[in-house]
Amino acid sequence: MHKVVKSVALLAASATLSLASAQSLTLWSTGSENDALILEAAADLFEQNNEGVTLDIQPMSWQDGHAKVLSAVVSGSGPDMMTGGLSWGIEFGEQGGMIDLKAAYPEIVSEIESLAQPGIYSSVVPPSGEVYGVPIDLTIHVMLTRPDLIEAAGLEGPPQTWEELTAVLEANGDAGLGFGWGNAEWLGFFPFLYQAGGTLYDAQCSAATINSPEGVEALSFFADLYTTYGTSPEGDVDVEGGLESGEYLVGIQGSWTLGMENTRPELFEKASFSPLPAGPSGKRTAFIGGRVIGVMEASENQDLAADFIATLYTPEVATAMIQKAEELNQVWITPVVDYATQSSLSEKVVTAVQAQLADAEGPPNCAGWEQSQALVVRQLQEVIFNGADPQAALDTAAEEMNDNLN
Repeated sequence: MHKVVKSVALLAASATLSLASAQSLTLWSTGSENDALILEAAADLFEQNNEGVTLDIQPMSWQDGHAKVLSAVVSGSGPDMMTGGLSWGIEFGEQGGMIDLKAAYPEIVSEIESLAQPGIYSSVVPPSGEVYGVPIDLTIHVMLTRPDLIEAAGLEGPPQTWEELTAVLEANGDAGLGFGWGNAEWLGFFPFLYQAGGTLYDAQCSAATINSPEGVEALSFFADLYTTYGTSPEGDVDVEGGLESGEYLVGIQGSWTLGMENTRPELFEKASFSPLPAGPSGKRTAFIGGRVIGVMEASENQDLAADFIATLYTPEVATAMIQKAEELNQVWITPVVDYATQSSLSEKVVTAVQAQLADAEGPPNCAGWEQSQALVVRQLQEVIFNGADPQAALDTAAEEMNDNLN
């Protein structure tokens, strides 16, 4: 059991709850039924520590969640809190549907900012600085390898650089890399863009930068993985199965695959987990996805809702959610990197997660990115599958991204 240490801000937040009379909170949880059950573990602790308070977690599917929250925002109704995609806080906050937590609860937000992984935190805060939602969980790219097969090919260990990655792929002939999360799409291209030293937009969200020289270098390499080095084609790919059979020596997948410790124990023993290879910039950047949680403007219990959000960043609540996820055979990664050690996952998994979280970025916080994604993917695939010129393709993508900024 880990020692629980609370900051002044979180202690202050918790102290206010002891005075709470009978109150009820409602939280719309976008995601799976299991995601809602994991949040129930946090809600149970909250109720135990605050007599008379009840918290109702209501699951919503990804298919329905956005429209349901949008409808609530437009009508000025809805729950006390919602969880949703990383961009939802900014989107609904700018429409007046979410409160600015930073303005209303500066101590809580300051503490959360100091604890959260920087890449995912910065992705949910617009350039203007409001904080309409804070990260609640995250998913990250991880690299899996078969060191035994790599060594049998006369090479050494997990690839550390782009050059070492292509050397491993060449050693396995026609099929070497199984690309899972983001296969032939913008999300898969994202790490290589940042590893090359590029970005999607400038820091002020004033212009797209995807078509920089670094972006062109990244796309050329990304396309080569498919055209030259036999990376799995677009669509769903069984990364774990390919690693198990030896079809793939390397796999790039989301962190949910870390659950193979229980689901594929034989493969787990053979596999190695590590950060993605470093690009020309020396960075090993991975993409972080996840969800945010925020307080609805229509809530009549905003103080209480904010206090609940504050508890999600304490070790005891994070531990309860992690343990509940493990009961459900899921991997739950909190936004606080240090809390990864509170899971029962093996040391090699925890070490890999912490190492990758040290170099990881979330999606851009710029206006219009959601609308631009489909065209960006089309341009990437024109290069990968139809041999289009990388510079021309990214110029087209940048033009669309700039149009959507305005």
